[in-house]
Amino acid sequence: MPRFIGSKFGDFVGIQTVSGFCDSGVYNYNDQVFLNEAGAWQGFSATGGLESTPGNGYKYHTFLSSGSFVVSGTTHPTGMEVLVVAGGGGGGACGAAGNGGGGGGGLRVQGGPSVAGPTGSHGPATPLTIPVGSTTITVGEGGAAGVNGGNSSIGSLLVGTGGGSGGGEGGSPYVGSPGGSSGGASNTESSAPTNGNAGGFSPFPEGNNGGATAGSTGNEAGGGGGGAGGNGGNAPGDANAGDGGAGLQLPAFNAPLLHPDASPLAPLSGFFAGGGGGGTIRASDGRGEGGSGGGGEGSNTNPTITSLSQTGSDGKTNSGGGGGGGAIDGRPALPSVYSSYSGGRGIVVIRYTV
Repeated sequence: MPRFIGSKFGDFVGIQTVSGFCDSGVYNYNDQVFLNEAGAWQGFSATGGLESTPGNGYKYHTFLSSGSFVVSGTTHPTGMEVLVVAGGGGGGACGAAGNGGGGGGGLRVQGGPSVAGPTGSHGPATPLTIPVGSTTITVGEGGAAGVNGGNSSIGSLLVGTGGGSGGGEGGSPYVGSPGGSSGGASNTESSAPTNGNAGGFSPFPEGNNGGATAGSTGNEAGGGGGGAGGNGGNAPGDANAGDGGAGLQLPAFNAPLLHPDASPLAPLSGFFAGGGGGGTIRASDGRGEGGSGGGGEGSNTNPTITSLSQTGSDGKTNSGGGGGGGAIDGRPALPSVYSSYSGGRGIVVIRYTV
């Protein structure tokens, strides 16, 4: 039956039959606030991705690959908190020197302080409104060696730019390519230093710069790719390569809160979009380490003692990490596995209060 409408005509707001409640009719303002907060008034529901409700007051939709997010009934009353991570860039294409590490995929967030940061430094603090109907979710693939990562997006509402590829001696530019975070530079075997490109801004920073190289003759080490949380490391004047830039840690999207299929991300402790380490030659242990958040390790080839050589690694799948830089000196005794490595696929996560 209808509820009491209050003491004055201004208390009338509307007539509504509410699913899941015992009565229907005219509801005053306070009743509508109650029903709004309970989620019943709107009739909101959503499907898509890998769904989980971990008991922290939120429901999560995790997209490890592209798909659709479908909102039925009406929009969520308080909006969505979202994470978009693009694919990481591949390490620099092989040549006769150490190559730069790939940049981490562009990282975009939107939502409350636990997501966007206390000052909105990582994205707008205002929750995202996703309209009723089907919205295309794109999860960017990691870039192959010398190739930028793919963009990730929630329709046209929020787009993360793919990470830039690392610089390469030979088949690709010496400097890293620009992207969400930019790739590290490759050494030119000359006296001219090379600098990494700046990370993306659109309008909040998606990432950071790739590392530079010293440019001295005989120093054949690449710079680290930029990460969402820091610049890629520079390759100093010796044979050590630059480390990948750190990713950004987002506890609100830590793997234990997501669907079990995302459990391979648990070791990252909520970090995403780390930069790939640079590659090097002529050193026994001077490769660049991958940045926290799934960045791949750079490789290291020792031209005289192959047992000291180390293979690098790809960026971790669904982290948006950049691929490790390769290291090739052109000698047939060194296998091709020391060339560059691919970036990791990105991820999209949508969460809202329940």
